[in-house]
Amino acid sequence: MGDELCLWRVLVAARVRSQWQYRTSFLLYACGSFLGALVDFVALSAIFTKVPQLGGWSFGEVAFLYGVSGLGFALASFAVGSVGNLSRRVKDGTFDSLLLRPLGTITQLSAEGFALRRIGRVAQAGCVLVLSLTLLELSWTPGRVAVTTVAIACGTLVYAAVFLATAAVSFWVIEGAEVGNAFTYGGNFLSNQPLDIYARWLRQFATFVLPLAFAAYLPVAWVLDKPTPRGIPSALVWATPLVAVAALLVSRAVWQAGLRTYRSTGT
Repeated sequence: MGDELCLWRVLVAARVRSQWQYRTSFLLYACGSFLGALVDFVALSAIFTKVPQLGGWSFGEVAFLYGVSGLGFALASFAVGSVGNLSRRVKDGTFDSLLLRPLGTITQLSAEGFALRRIGRVAQAGCVLVLSLTLLELSWTPGRVAVTTVAIACGTLVYAAVFLATAAVSFWVIEGAEVGNAFTYGGNFLSNQPLDIYARWLRQFATFVLPLAFAAYLPVAWVLDKPTPRGIPSALVWATPLVAVAALLVSRAVWQAGLRTYRSTGT
């Protein structure tokens, strides 16, 4: 695992150097990524021109949730988002070439499609998080700082797990890219808002099936002293690191299961 991580860093560094050769193009793409993500937050903010709270959460609290969730998602997308190229690779038969190399397929896919421009989305989420801190009147104890930091790290792992597991669907369903987008980008949209506003079945799904609640909602609710909906104990927040690691292990198992069933297109 350590060797693969070192090789991933080497491959990513090479990609970064090649992309940095075209600085104007990089800056334009990064700005586009920043503005595209900003539109989502502006749309969410527009709700508060009509209502003072969303599910009992103020604008500052929702912005804090958005920032924590968005930062975890952006970092996961930054690191492994390009595994979504699996669908195209399987369809055109070029996935076979990855199997001939002495390096894991996840490592190769995530490194070869590494896009430095995604830093724009990371910057946007970071800006929203900073904005929320200026709006919240919180006493930042060491516990709150620690939980917020761990929430971002664990959120990154949870979203990375979702990226891997949903991309692996393409081993069974070749046109599986849109299925993956529904859970990755759709999951991020769901996590950017308090679970309190959703139907009970969706809250349960986002907590006990696809653990998106652990990506931001539960830790943020603890930091803000917000009550959690019935059926979702607030004490679950302490399981966040375990759930994040478990999600990553499960996603890797799903990937390996798909890899074992893979059959070349022959092209």
